[in-house]
This record gives sequence, structure tokens and C-alpha cells, in this order.
Amino acid sequence: MVVLLYKQVKPLLFFALALCIFIFSHGLAYASQVTLAWDESNTPLDGYQVFQRVEGQAYDYSRPKWTGNDNTCTIDNLIDDTTYYFVVRACKGEIVSDNSNEVEHFYSSPNKDSDGDGIIDTEDDFPFDSREWVDTDGDGTGNNSDADDDNDGMDDIWENTHGLNPLVNDANHDLDGDGLLNIEEYELGSNPTRPDDNWSTVIDDGDAGTSTTGQWIRSGGLNPYGSQSLYSKEVGANYIYEMKLSGRHEIALWWSEHSSRCTNVPVKIFDGDTLLDTIYVNQQENAGQWNSLGKFRFTGNAKVVIVSEDSGCSTSADAVEINELSDEPMIIDDGEPGTFSTGQWIRSGGLHPYGSQSVYSKEVGANYRYETKVSGRHEIALWWSKFSSRCSNVPVMIYDGDTLLDTVYVNQQENAGQWNRLGSYRFTGDAKVVVVSEDSSCSTSADAVEIKAASDEPMVIDDGDPGTASTGGWSISGGLNPYGSQSVYSKGAGANYSYESALSGRHELLVWWSAYSTRCTNVPVQIYDGDALIGTKYVNQQENAGQWNSLGYFNFTDHASVVVVSEDSSCSTSADAIGLF
Repeated sequence: MVVLLYKQVKPLLFFALALCIFIFSHGLAYASQVTLAWDESNTPLDGYQVFQRVEGQAYDYSRPKWTGNDNTCTIDNLIDDTTYYFVVRACKGEIVSDNSNEVEHFYSSPNKDSDGDGIIDTEDDFPFDSREWVDTDGDGTGNNSDADDDNDGMDDIWENTHGLNPLVNDANHDLDGDGLLNIEEYELGSNPTRPDDNWSTVIDDGDAGTSTTGQWIRSGGLNPYGSQSLYSKEVGANYIYEMKLSGRHEIALWWSEHSSRCTNVPVKIFDGDTLLDTIYVNQQENAGQWNSLGKFRFTGNAKVVIVSEDSGCSTSADAVEINELSDEPMIIDDGEPGTFSTGQWIRSGGLHPYGSQSVYSKEVGANYRYETKVSGRHEIALWWSKFSSRCSNVPVMIYDGDTLLDTVYVNQQENAGQWNRLGSYRFTGDAKVVVVSEDSSCSTSADAVEIKAASDEPMVIDDGDPGTASTGGWSISGGLNPYGSQSVYSKGAGANYSYESALSGRHELLVWWSAYSTRCTNVPVQIYDGDALIGTKYVNQQENAGQWNSLGYFNFTDHASVVVVSEDSSCSTSADAIGLF
């Protein structure tokens, strides 16, 4: 933008001036630059002086802002949001003219960001609120605090998870073409990207897949599922519903109504022989309808067991419903069921929280725990909100039940407002993620955890595959139970067998060796991130041959290298395969 302003001045003794101003707006948020120009006098001069003041102040004629012979000058480093005034005087010897006309200049940068949120005011729906900048649906609530930005009745997180647009009203579209609108899929809890996601099955008492221990009698209870239900008053009697099943499913239970029903009936959920959960149901309530017991991941065989444990009341066994769920990640947000805390955690004003908020702590020893029932291998990811005081080395502890699997240190000064992968872990029933506050001089954010099913097969590099190399002598081994068709061995001290892969993030490293009576008992395995040695593990190859052996979790930034070292010529070192999760 260029503005040209002319004002006339009275004639002086021997020259007159008319001052004008060219205003150049630059892309700096903290300063501006102004170019002034005035009529050149027809009378010979020694030069000109430009004086500057700000609103509320007087000119200091002993300190010109600019002096020179040109009839134009540029004044730099004017502060944003400040009104300046300028005059020019002409000089010849000791004679100085009166002031020219005064010109006024107020500068407001087009790139101004009043709230410092990275969005300039002209594009910010909330220019004075650093936590908000867009209000898609115009309801007065910024998108960061609005659970439904497009006001289409579907939660933004659900829309993002299923590939819908949270900024466009697509409630009445049918993404997967199965006859159910997106809003109907949302209300049903089904997956709008899978037309076969509405699958469910019911196992009624007496159907194939049911079995019993103890005595179960036909009940006269009201509102059974189908034609009848059963009951027991025998302590220890079990009613079992069983079917082949893989993936995530929701389990629901139906019981019939009777005045003698027990109020605390145990219902056990198994994946094969692994107990996933025990839920206690009050059969005095909600009879004659489906009652959800929860969502569970099965790896081949699901069992639901109703247990009669009180002879003073009757336990109903009627029907079980199993609903297939999409394999979408499980997300536990702060404040939701499954979260627990010790110490003080306060609602945070941090930017980009998951959902509507996050919490923080500066108390040393405060813990925020996320816990859920889960079995099998899962990827764990963490979300934290952005704030200038965030800690740069926050411990996050991963547990399988009470067993600590890993401690990951995260820099919460970086990568806020997004999912950050912590690693892939195998759980046997109860997953716990614990965020630890351990530094009172900075803030630790606890926001959300994502738990996503992962493949149970590692990325494997077998001996002889691309990415393998060796120094020294390595020969094909006659060892038993190699990974794939063979393994190799060495007895040469200093011989190395290396496995390399482009890799970033935190990964679990596994090693496989074949069985042989001469194997060494203290084989060094070196782990490198690029050229940097980040760990050395020693393995006893006399034990645990023919299987994966975990060496732990390691952080890689670009390139992973694993080196098996032969250092004892009196025994054999096996190099077979490595696996990475």
C-alpha cells in the first residue's frame, strides 16, 4: 500500500516547503518504514532536517531524526500500533525555516498477531484468544473447544477417525453406500467406511456354543430372549457361551425378569483361556433388554461365562449378543473412564488439546494413568497440548498389568497437538500408560492416549536378505530351528554380522538364533542409530534358540543397524534373523 499526502505551508523568507508522506507497509510484525518527500526549494540551500514525535510529546529541535540534502528520506524502525508526526525544516547557514505542514502516520502491520497464536489478526476469528482462531459453524465457540465444528451432529474426533470431514456437514451422506446415512452410522456406533460393519450374532440359551456346569433350570422369568431363559441357585454353577472370533467386538447380555434375581452376578469374558475382564451385573434391573458389557479384542476364541455364586438369589442365563466393531483405535482422553491421577493436575490453557481440554502438573511425583482391558500387540501413541512451559524429558511408563514393559521419555516442547508413537507392545489383559510429572520448573501435559491393534508379526531381516552384510568368516550352520531355511555361524574372533534398515521412531528389537551344542553364552549384539552406538546387549545362545528373544526398546532417528559380534573362537556365534516391532 502507498499513500501520498500533500499539505501546503506558508511562504518563508526565502523558501517554502510542502511535505508529503509515502507509507510503505512491510511484512514485519514489530516495525514499519516510512518514506517522506517534500517540494524542493528554488532557493539554494545547505540542506534539510526532519523531526519526529509521537502522540503526546513535543518535537525536540536539538535532535533531528534525519539530516541531508535530498528532498526525500526514509525513517526506519517505527513501532507497530504507534502514531507518529513529522515536520521538515530547510537550512541555509544559520537561518532555519519554520516547520513545514505536519503529517501524521499510524502503522498497523497486516501481519499482526495480537494473541501470538501464529494466525494473523485478519485471518483469526478470535484475534485476542490464543487458544482459538477458527469458528467453522459460526456458533461463537472456536473449533478447538467445539466438539462438533460443522454442527452436523457427529463428533469431530469420530469424523476424523472414519475419514469424514469435520468441517463440512456430511451427516446425510452415505460414505460406504450401505443404505445407512453417516449420522445413522454414528448413532449406531458402526463404521461408515465398511458396509458390512453392522454384523452381529446372538447365542441364546440352548443354542450351539453353549455349555454348562452345575444345575440350570428353565425359568418362569418375564421377557426372556426367544422362548425361554434358564436360572441357577447353585453356588459355582457356570453357563458358558463360546464361539470362534477374532478382532474387536462388543459383548451384550440379556436376562429375564424375576423378583428373586441376584444383584451382583459375575460375568467373565475370556479370549481363549485368557481372562480379559469380570463384569458384575445387577439382574434386578434392566431385564428384557440388551445390556452392554464392554468392548474386547479376541484372537480366535471368545467365551462369556455367567457364574452363579449366591444360593440366596437366582442367576439368569439367557442370551449373549456379539457385535463386530471396526478396528479403529481406542482413544482414552483425560477425564474419561479409565483415567486415574495422583497429585495435582489442573486444566490447561495449552493449545491444540485432544478434544476440549488437557490437564497439566508441576508437582514432582504426580502421575496421570490411562488404563484399559486389552490383549495382543498394540501400538501406543500419546497426545499433549502446546504450552511454552512444557517439559522436555517427560517419562511415560508402559505396563502390562503390573509388569513395566518400557519407559519412554518425550519432549513436550515439540510435536504438540498430534499423535506421537511410543512403541508397539504385547498386552495380556490390562494395559496401563502412566505420564509422570517429575520437574517442578516446567509443566507436564496429560491429554490423550491412543491404543491401536498392531500386527503380531515383526518386520524381519533374515540372514542373506538385503540389508545384511558381514566381515570375517560366516558359514551356513547345521543348527536346529533356524528362522527360515538356514542360519550362519562364526568362530572367528572379531567377525561381525550386521542387519540394517531405514527406520525412525521407537521400536522393539528381537533376535533369533538357531540351536547348536557349541553356541556361545555371552554374545554381544550392538545396536546403532546411524553411526551412534546406542546399546550393547549380551545374549546366551545356549538358551531360547528357535524363537524370538526381545532385547528391548530403542529410539531410531533415521537408520537402524544391529551387529552380531563373534568374539570367542572356542564357541560358535549364530547370526540368524532380527525382528522389529
